[in-house]
Amino acid sequence: MTERQKEILYKIIQEYIHSAMPISSGYLTSKNDFDLSSATMRNEMNALEDLGFLDQVHISSGRIPTDKAYRFFVNQSLAIANQSEAENQVLKKQFLKDVENILMKHNFFKKVKELAGKMAEASNSLVLIYFPHDNLILHEGWDKVLLEPEFNDPDYTKSFIKMISKLEKSMDKIINVYQKMEDPNEILVYIGKEIGFSEAKNFSILISKCSAQEQDKTSYLSLIGPKRMSYQKNIRLIEIANKCLKQ
Repeated sequence: MTERQKEILYKIIQEYIHSAMPISSGYLTSKNDFDLSSATMRNEMNALEDLGFLDQVHISSGRIPTDKAYRFFVNQSLAIANQSEAENQVLKKQFLKDVENILMKHNFFKKVKELAGKMAEASNSLVLIYFPHDNLILHEGWDKVLLEPEFNDPDYTKSFIKMISKLEKSMDKIINVYQKMEDPNEILVYIGKEIGFSEAKNFSILISKCSAQEQDKTSYLSLIGPKRMSYQKNIRLIEIANKCLKQ
């Protein structure tokens, strides 16, 4: 993949995350982000499709990113997020303002539950928190994630609910993964079929191990939604939430 193709792919993913609509070559050309003709843009998108990064749902429609494209995007997200310090500070400042009163509460479970609620609100995703020592799972954000346009499809919604049920039964496997990792602070990102459930092909899961020193408790926080999620923003939200709990 050439550097120009990388830039085009990155733009397609960003536009699709924002619009939830297939992206056409004509639309990208009209955005004036690339000094390319419609024919050249079409050729580059055809090349990206041949490489397995784009898929065309219908012959006359634009393209959507594949799992391979999202994996490329996620692998770049942490580096890009770290470079976007100004955006990071704005997100951090706003989120900390929203959770300031929550962090003052003494009830640990209530604190984590309300913090997760703010994450769900900021990300339009479902947040699942697992407390292994208490065998407890909390959910926040059903009312947020179900408003995403993909959930207008009843079959899509059914698949999401089935996937969440299977995920809840597989939390011990996630703990085993973290026990074998050199960096316990790493955020795990599973995209589509990487999740391992047939119902999960249209979704992504971000998972982080969270430790709260004041309570000496460990929890596992999962942010779950359509593959068309804002990975950079959600990764940063998890990092900020982790720091809040540790402090």
